[in-house]
Amino acid sequence: MFARILRDSMSLTQRIFRTARRTNELLTDRWLNIHTCATSDQVPDAETTFGDPVEYDPLHYFLIWRCIRKLQPTPNDVVFDIGCGSARILCAFARQKLRHCIGIEYDPTLSKLARRNVIRLRGVKTPIEIRNVDAASADYSQGTIYCMYNPFGRDTMREVLARIRASLDVRPRRVQLVYFSPWHEDLLADADWLRCADRVSTRFSRIDTSYWVSVQQTLVKRCPHDLRHSSVPKFV
Repeated sequence: MFARILRDSMSLTQRIFRTARRTNELLTDRWLNIHTCATSDQVPDAETTFGDPVEYDPLHYFLIWRCIRKLQPTPNDVVFDIGCGSARILCAFARQKLRHCIGIEYDPTLSKLARRNVIRLRGVKTPIEIRNVDAASADYSQGTIYCMYNPFGRDTMREVLARIRASLDVRPRRVQLVYFSPWHEDLLADADWLRCADRVSTRFSRIDTSYWVSVQQTLVKRCPHDLRHSSVPKFV
């Protein structure tokens, strides 16, 4: 009997939290004068190089705000959102004074919605560009910050990382990478040019976030999967 009451209580708490979160996101959209709350239960019908897209789901605003506070982007930063969907992450970043914000989105319907949101956004301080291209063939040479919310499978992720790495040979620079819901984090851990700087879990959203920074090839890379008890410095 007690176990049933506990389960019902937890279920009610989760429903209340989901309702509050949904309300907050609708109100935030209205405040920003954009529309990013639409979700899809199907993978968009578009061809990609590796055929491994993931259905679109906008990231919770509170995770985006936390990410921005943690990264502390500067006016010299160029932010890429790879698999940007309706451009929620880009719209949040563009309210900071940066050099440029660039969204990579292969689905034409989502790209059109993203461009509409870019035009409507209130308080914009940074220009936003939406590129309707396959992430596996995109140009990442301008970027200093890359964001991904589990937008595709392993093959595309492997190619995206290779393209970012190749761009560092052409234009050496320090880059930061944020991976929300990091299903393929092992590919980043295996990259000898990246170091995992922090990994954050959120109890209510159940979405982990891992933060990565580029390192010189001469440095020893430390990249544990669980950094909660690690001596790796916090990424600020």
